[in-house]
Amino acid sequence: MNAHRQDGARAHACRLCQPGRDVAGGSGGALPPATGSCPVPYRTLALSLAFLALGLFCSLAPSMVLSHGSMSYPLSRIYACYLEGPESPDTLACRDAIAAGGTQPLYDWNEVNLPDVNGQHRDRIPDGRLCSAGRDKYAAFDQPRTDWYRTVLSPASSYTFRYAATAPHNQGYFEIYLTRPGYDPTQPLTWTDLEQIARIDEPPLVAGYYLLEGVTLPADRVGHHLLYTIWQRTDSPEAFYACSDVWLGTEPTPTPTPAPPCSEPAWQPGQLYEAGSRVSHQGRVWQARWTNLDVEPDSEPASGPWEIVGYCTAGEAGTPTPPPATPAATPTPTPTAEASPAPSQGYTVQGNQILDPAGTPLLLRGVSWFGFETHEHVVHGLWARNWQAMITQMADLGFNAVRIPVCPATLQDSSVSSIGYSRNPDLQGLTSLAILDRLLQAFDQQGFYILLDHHRPDCNAISELWYTESYSEEQWIDDLVFMAQRYSHLAHFLGIDLKNEPHGAATWGTGNPATDWDLAAARAAAAVLAANPNLLIFVEGIQENPTCSGDQNHWWGGNLEPLACTPLAIPREKLVLSPHVYGPDVYVQPYFNHADFPANLPAIWEAHFGQFADDYPVVIGEFGGRYGHGGDPRDRTWQDALVDYLVQKGIRSSFYWSWNANSGDTGGILQDDWNQVWSDKVALLHRLWGLDGTPLPSPSPSPSATASPPASTATPVPPSTPTGAPPALCRVHYQVESVWEGGFVANVAWTYLGSQRLSGWELAWTFPAGQRISQIWNGVVSQEGDQVRVRHADWNAAVEPNGQVTFGFLGTWAGENPAPTQFRLNGQPCLANAAQADAPRLFLPAVMGGTDDSS
Repeated sequence: MNAHRQDGARAHACRLCQPGRDVAGGSGGALPPATGSCPVPYRTLALSLAFLALGLFCSLAPSMVLSHGSMSYPLSRIYACYLEGPESPDTLACRDAIAAGGTQPLYDWNEVNLPDVNGQHRDRIPDGRLCSAGRDKYAAFDQPRTDWYRTVLSPASSYTFRYAATAPHNQGYFEIYLTRPGYDPTQPLTWTDLEQIARIDEPPLVAGYYLLEGVTLPADRVGHHLLYTIWQRTDSPEAFYACSDVWLGTEPTPTPTPAPPCSEPAWQPGQLYEAGSRVSHQGRVWQARWTNLDVEPDSEPASGPWEIVGYCTAGEAGTPTPPPATPAATPTPTPTAEASPAPSQGYTVQGNQILDPAGTPLLLRGVSWFGFETHEHVVHGLWARNWQAMITQMADLGFNAVRIPVCPATLQDSSVSSIGYSRNPDLQGLTSLAILDRLLQAFDQQGFYILLDHHRPDCNAISELWYTESYSEEQWIDDLVFMAQRYSHLAHFLGIDLKNEPHGAATWGTGNPATDWDLAAARAAAAVLAANPNLLIFVEGIQENPTCSGDQNHWWGGNLEPLACTPLAIPREKLVLSPHVYGPDVYVQPYFNHADFPANLPAIWEAHFGQFADDYPVVIGEFGGRYGHGGDPRDRTWQDALVDYLVQKGIRSSFYWSWNANSGDTGGILQDDWNQVWSDKVALLHRLWGLDGTPLPSPSPSPSATASPPASTATPVPPSTPTGAPPALCRVHYQVESVWEGGFVANVAWTYLGSQRLSGWELAWTFPAGQRISQIWNGVVSQEGDQVRVRHADWNAAVEPNGQVTFGFLGTWAGENPAPTQFRLNGQPCLANAAQADAPRLFLPAVMGGTDDSS
């Protein structure tokens, strides 16, 4: 058998540095030191000592503090609110908790602890403060009310509860308490309300959860009760606390605490609102931070011109308030007394189409962003860019789906490396799993469909089979189930790619359970769908096969031909075929050298996977190449021919490899500076997707780069122009996403107010305090002194009336960092709303090179 795809031919993310490339210094585009023949990281110790010498190691709290966990079944109050989304939760209880205590407690949901209690819980925690452990930070979760999220359980039943351990410890015990008969959830919780029902010593840790087995609920409790959990470490005096509301028996129709009627006037479009004015909108009361024109509340990021100051039930002049939603719990183990969960189809397949939960066909305009499957245990490029800025840029380019490769160690709270914390201060101190949680939450909030890919069993190499000598099939399935359960609360969690690129020994339909990929995929799919029936199952092909397979060389994961002889035992309404296919930049297949190349390719693709496109949804899981930017000159011809074929076949959903600039043989959407894009690759994908050539701006707000976006302190900017001045040509929203000593990240979104199509644009402003732009994305910058001019990139020059353009940049400042207040588009004035993020400033020691971390 020929090595159709040699080890190392496409090392994906193994190639963190390339021969002949400078990786040691330069600006943010430089790659961090890595492994092998690359330079060895050298700054970890120096950076740590610098923090200690400055006395700042602890001053970075809470982001530097390792957090530890909370109850995931039954779901605790604080964890439920976190799962709803820390910035915009659904339920009134969680919104009120944010109004009372801000968003930071939700981001620190796994840190409700006392560091030195040593078992003296009743002495240290007063009545009425049990859910917060007596800490003011979490006091909002002590509020007695009936509309906290609650888990339905059965009295007189035995359960295995789960405790999500984000930083697990090997020693300790759990005490579980339940409120006594007659408990009133409208009254503050006291110690006398509680009766201990279980103690579990040294519970097993499985897939990131402590399994609290054999918890039997009393038969005399019905209705609304509260489960109180204490985790007391025995290797430390530290303890953790969780309040989980439960309903024992049949859940009645919920009666949430009503909000008061709206007394403020309803927000009206096209109206000028002065700073301090209040309106009602979408069941909330909003106050203007500064004067603004035609900016709808809830349409801007958290640091925009409006802030929430209350909630209300809309009357005739307002907008009806939707009923509170209930967050989906993560893992939900089956109790001994079997429950009957409500059926849910989630994402489904009909014929060759993927349907969303509402039954609408989906077109996946996807890209892979790798790194979580490597020894860095985090997406790559964070040494050069802010992670949220890259998500925004993806949306601006028209992507609506992302494939995230992972490896098992990433799911086990591993340490991370190759992050520039000056660019990503909110990731400081977080483990791999915590960062993955945060990343997927942000993608979900931006409306991206999420595909998780089990890429490598050892975070190093792609295995031939789904198991290895050191990684069993059982571990593989456990990891798949862990992902399926952990992210079940994300509305856009689409599916799981069971295994990346089966090849070599992998077979299909031979009857050998040790090598038949079709049998293993069916076993894994059954477990995943049992854990989360809302998901789709993405199945790749194999490489070569002794039966039912043609003689044209196949790619790893690219051969679906055996499906014609041996169908998959996976429900058709949940099955997506996801072959991989590459061109000569990855490996020169013999057929690339034929005289009739590329005319010979469609017949090969038809045999390998295209023959199934009429009956199954076929989503190309990986394809890509340098497209003429280095590499084999035939790759551009190959990619053009593939897109022609896919369009002709109606196979328009795909995940391009890759977003990353550092994929050694394919390159990425991003150029080597990790800021600018290869516009010809984007245009190729737009042709595949059926777009008209101009990247579509994202309708979702740009995410904040701080862990807890605080209130803005922007100076009010009147939007009106002087009498006799020319009409405003655009409306600009300038937003500082994050700020640290000497640096900041900002996004600029402007809306074109003219009546004629623009064929090119230039936005100009003056920095009021000498700020400088060091990197930019989605635009081209020139700066002379304080004067800044940003013009279009080659792919976003055309702007229609009412169209929006977004770009972002990395800047430097000294002394002060006020926002500019006047902008001009093509020489004409614009209306301006400027938002200055009042983010905590991280004072970092000066460092050399292109990244701030080598640990």
